[in-house]
Amino acid sequence: MHVVHLRPGHPALASQVERLWRGSAPAGPLPPLFPGTGAELWFHRGAVPRLRAADGSAVALPAAHLVCLRAAAWQLEATGPLEVLVVRLRAGALAGLLGPRVDRLCDTVVDLGRLWGLPGPHLTRAAAEPALLEGLLAELSAPVEERLRAAETAVRLLRGAPAGPGIELLAARLGTSARTLQRTVPAVAGVGPHRLRSLARFQRFARSVRFGTEGPGHLARALAAGYYDQSHAIREVRRLTGRRPGALAEPGVSFFSYPPLD
Repeated sequence: MHVVHLRPGHPALASQVERLWRGSAPAGPLPPLFPGTGAELWFHRGAVPRLRAADGSAVALPAAHLVCLRAAAWQLEATGPLEVLVVRLRAGALAGLLGPRVDRLCDTVVDLGRLWGLPGPHLTRAAAEPALLEGLLAELSAPVEERLRAAETAVRLLRGAPAGPGIELLAARLGTSARTLQRTVPAVAGVGPHRLRSLARFQRFARSVRFGTEGPGHLARALAAGYYDQSHAIREVRRLTGRRPGALAEPGVSFFSYPPLD
């Protein structure tokens, strides 16, 4: 799959959108989407891919859909030449675009046209040009509820530093309680703080393997990601992907680990 990364240009989206990217691929299986905390809005101009379930059945995806938190790997299959424009959201930004019940979205397919009440042709036109799409998202976005502000900050910290302080200490730093974070973080991130940290830990380790960061060898990368030791990381990678850690660096394995924007 060929991917080109773009910086967001709309100033109103700076706090919500990490990047945009264009992807193209011929018909056939796409690299798997491993479990993760990221949320992306996919807008298709070419053939719309299918989601291949674990039992082998295929689920047709909408022309504009959400790729949200995943507790299991997704296998996508392009039914024809793929051409897609994708908006990758920052940690905690889902609630501003989709409302506060994102805890219901994990491992689901969300039709954005139906969710926002917009006709398919309108979204197709937006997908043709990043500036149009960013303008549409700026119109649809809304501030996160005040009661979720601490949870929004907690989500950013948990994703950015999975080896950071425990939930109790994090709650104290934010002037709230661990029990409150357990209740409010799912409304912002889609999963609770402990599960979010586990997925963020895996993502950081996978990125370091793929891009060769955090020093040489899996031990240094495992410790930097927040694992107890290398064995802990190996078990987690096998559980979440069915692969050994070294396989995460192989071409075509996945495209969810993005390089830094220049």
